[in-house]
Amino acid sequence: MFVIIGIVMVFAWVLGGYVAMGGKLFVLWQPFEVVIIVGAAIGGALVGTFLGVFVEYGFCGPLATTLTAKYDADSQYFSCMKAVFSPISLVMLEQSVSSSLASHL
Repeated sequence: MFVIIGIVMVFAWVLGGYVAMGGKLFVLWQPFEVVIIVGAAIGGALVGTFLGVFVEYGFCGPLATTLTAKYDADSQYFSCMKAVFSPISLVMLEQSVSSSLASHL
């Protein structure tokens, strides 16, 4: 939140100072200059970033997210099965213990 407020304040103060000194805001709008600056920024980021970072964020990160979601879905399924069959297995164990004790008595 403070970052957004800071960015707005910087633009407000810089543009306010420009207008206060008699500048016209329309002169600042240069679409091709924006394209050049953004293209240079993206190109610089691509050149300055290691291939491992691109592989991590472009391939390994999404793959890990997908596998984690699949694992979570499977674990929920098995937890549900465990909740269903745990009482049944306890009843069966209790019956087998009581029947084995009854045969010895």
